[in-house]
Amino acid sequence: MRRTAAVVTGVAVAAAVILSSAGAAQASAASEESQFVSLLNGERASRGIKSLTLDASLVEVARRHSREMAASKSIWHNPNLATDVKNWVYVGENVGRGTGVQVIHEAFMDSPAHRANILDTDYRSLGIGVAHGSDGLIYVTEVFATFAKTGSGSASGATLDSSSTSSPSASSTAGHAATVDSPSSSTVAATPAKPAAKQDPGPARAVAALSLVSAFDA
Repeated sequence: MRRTAAVVTGVAVAAAVILSSAGAAQASAASEESQFVSLLNGERASRGIKSLTLDASLVEVARRHSREMAASKSIWHNPNLATDVKNWVYVGENVGRGTGVQVIHEAFMDSPAHRANILDTDYRSLGIGVAHGSDGLIYVTEVFATFAKTGSGSASGATLDSSSTSSPSASSTAGHAATVDSPSSSTVAATPAKPAAKQDPGPARAVAALSLVSAFDA
């Protein structure tokens, strides 16, 4: 009886550790999402461009795509972006992976196409999703959109709460490098796309540009 009790207790402890680790990872990802939002809107504000508003429907799309990329330890543009995001007038996406929030953000800003998405004055709404890969890298998806004024498919008011986490803030990028690679490279880390299409486009309309960038330790 004592042995059975010990085994059951061991299983319960192991399950608690797994649940605790999963909760910590989710809290860390939420904190990192908040850091990306702050950095992105900071770039816009410093140039006199209106900040983007977080939208729950875009956050959901972004998080789902980041989880898929982290699970496969590779990145790609969301082929269903134009249908996953509803009732849009403009829609775009940056995806990336790297060792930290700051280095990925700087890689985006160093790439003309990604920078253009971040600073685009046509966009009004934003969703950011972060996931951690088993390779130790952060995977991020930034979804940008402007919705039609009537019958919007958005669900605004998403909150990325980092107040309950102890995740460190974005760190210095010393010792990191961002380099541009060819589309065939296996070390890609970011893909933007921004079509200027009206409502109800086909998915192909959402893949307007492709450029790739790496954001890894030098």
